[in-house]
Amino acid sequence: LAAAFKIVPYWWAVDQLVSTADELASRAGTLSPATLNAQMKAKAGELELGEAHAPGAINVNISGSSGSSGNCTISLRFSRDIDMYGITKITWNTDKRVSKPWARY
Repeated sequence: LAAAFKIVPYWWAVDQLVSTADELASRAGTLSPATLNAQMKAKAGELELGEAHAPGAINVNISGSSGSSGNCTISLRFSRDIDMYGITKITWNTDKRVSKPWARY
């Protein structure tokens, strides 16, 4: 039970960041990759996921940007060492990819 107090808040924060990636990826028709990346980093900061600010931790790729539709892929790759009350530590690796179609209307 004590482990849950350390792991669950971090798991929840990562889940919220993945949900944000899902939402933003579907809006790629109206936002540039730089804007999407900045919004993802802002959300990571709000969720206190400082490791998501490391270079390469958040990658945004938009295909079909010159047309009226395409795909947006947002990749999240980072890790955090979670101290388990000085007894041991757990390294939590996040390696998630969200890919969504988008279209300009």
